[in-house]
Amino acid sequence: MMADPAFQERMKQYTENDAFKASMAKTQEMLKDENKVKELEETMKMRVEEGTKELEALRKEVAEAEEGEKQRAEELKVSYYIRCCFYQAILHVSTSHST
Repeated sequence: MMADPAFQERMKQYTENDAFKASMAKTQEMLKDENKVKELEETMKMRVEEGTKELEALRKEVAEAEEGEKQRAEELKVSYYIRCCFYQAILHVSTSHST
């Protein structure tokens, strides 16, 4: 990807943009201040923790949904089996009475 000429051209456009250059200069200046760096690190830690909690909640939701689907599939299998047995019994009774 990095060697892709189209990618290189897009990166060149981004890095030559005045807004990008200003943002990078501001970031470089901010990183010189140790207090700002600590503040940024704390903010990033909090965001990572929040994101991790959200991901865990989503994983739990997905697992519960998958489990619910498994249970529903099992219920359908049992229902299908019961109906098959019922219809076979009806067929057996109807064929045995007709003779």
